[in-house]
Amino acid sequence: MPDVDTKDVALIRAVEANARASVVSLARKIGLSRSATHDRLVRLEESGIIEGYSVKLRPGGMPRAIRAMLTVKFSANRAHRHLVDLIMRQPGVVTGHYVAGDIAMILDAECETISDLEKLRARLLDVPGVSHITIHTVLKQHRHR
Repeated sequence: MPDVDTKDVALIRAVEANARASVVSLARKIGLSRSATHDRLVRLEESGIIEGYSVKLRPGGMPRAIRAMLTVKFSANRAHRHLVDLIMRQPGVVTGHYVAGDIAMILDAECETISDLEKLRARLLDVPGVSHITIHTVLKQHRHR
């Protein structure tokens, strides 16, 4: 792995914060020239430290092809707050409702495909303390006007 100095770290953090930032604005942010900043980006990409750039969507910001409600039951004697945090970090989970009754949570999930929804279910079942999940696929959504 190549040496990474404080300017490289600052550049990486700036790109993480805004992958669409221009090289000029990144250069200003880290206190280097445009060409020096560009050279550092190229070196970080070629070394594999930066593997690519992506878009981060707001949860629920873009409708997915498959929408579902998942009911989640917890095992007894588990720290529920910890489980809620782990569950809410799962890709595909848009909102979560911690509820009273036989089930512990109701999740609103959005996935690209049924396969992605099944993978989400499997990931959730891997969370220690989750005992059961039922998927309820949304066929049509009605909104109050």
